[in-house]
Amino acid sequence: MDIAAVTKAAGRLRLAAKHAEALKVCKSHEEFCDTWYQFLVTYKNVYTALDQGSKASPQSRQWFGAKKNERRDDPLLQYLFQARDADEHGIESVTQFVPGSLAIGVAKPGFSQSVRISNLKVGADGALHRAEVASLDGLPVLVEETNPHSKLVAVTGRGPVVYAVPSTHLGNALPDAFPTTFADLAVTYLSALVEEARARSA
Repeated sequence: MDIAAVTKAAGRLRLAAKHAEALKVCKSHEEFCDTWYQFLVTYKNVYTALDQGSKASPQSRQWFGAKKNERRDDPLLQYLFQARDADEHGIESVTQFVPGSLAIGVAKPGFSQSVRISNLKVGADGALHRAEVASLDGLPVLVEETNPHSKLVAVTGRGPVVYAVPSTHLGNALPDAFPTTFADLAVTYLSALVEEARARSA
């Protein structure tokens, strides 16, 4: 493995890690979209650098070929790879803005499905200012508030092949579908990948 390629991959990994952290403090959907795009680009750049460096020897080519197969077969890694291509070359958005919401009397086991809401006051901005909620069957009332957020959507690759938002990574179920979770897991994976490449360049 060419050490110059490993050095470049490590630099791109540092950028990917910075963008992954920046995703956690985005203040608008537009800022999130810009940061997510930057993360996707630097994510792929790590692979691009290692791909070039693997041409240094047959052993390196074989090793990186196995890593490309792993990326292709892993739902999370492949989704991120395809999302970058879709964002770079397509016109459809790879993210979606989800407005905030408030659900009163959510129907779940152990909670009331019969409620009375009175003295409801909604402001001009559409926000709930006051509401009195009473259970009509004695069970507790479940209220769920969802903050405005950005989420990932299925992306279309060549073929066309649709890549759904993944639910597993390296054979394990993902804890959630938050972009920040995906980015953190990808950075962890890429960190190990770069270190493995570095060991092969010695």
